[in-house]
Amino acid sequence: MIEFGSKNPLSPQTRHSLAGISLKQRTFAQLVASADSAEVIPLLHLFVDNGGNVNETDLADSWTLLRVACEHMNRPMIEALGRFGVDPNAKSGIDGWSAMHHAVDIDIDSVWQATHAKDLAANLTFDTVRAVAEIGGRFDVLDAESKTPLDLAASYGTDVVAKLNAIVRDTTT
Repeated sequence: MIEFGSKNPLSPQTRHSLAGISLKQRTFAQLVASADSAEVIPLLHLFVDNGGNVNETDLADSWTLLRVACEHMNRPMIEALGRFGVDPNAKSGIDGWSAMHHAVDIDIDSVWQATHAKDLAANLTFDTVRAVAEIGGRFDVLDAESKTPLDLAASYGTDVVAKLNAIVRDTTT
């Protein structure tokens, strides 16, 4: 585990990509995409120390940093953002999705694409959903169309909803 005070905690590739770029100007997607598990905390410290706000939305797509972390299924970044005080229930984007909406969508979609919908529910682990729930993400947040993350899962069938409901029970008790 990297200590906060360790010297040069970033890889040479990441240090090179940051050279000459103000972290305030970096898009959230660049920050998330460049972070491996050992670099998450140092990158977030650099981001915050240079005026970044973990709850702001990116101008390009109006997503929060947490939502981008969900898109990349980046558990270390999700956990670190929780420690940095991110609002896990903030809505962003034109669809008004919370991080939990996005986590449900990406977890289902990644398995759907990998299995071509064959035994979808059996292959779902909902790892991104679990990570968002662990930092306080709720399943009852409504999007711009008044749908919850559970409503999104419903379009994939009752087996998927049952599996997600088991996660809801596990993470809210």
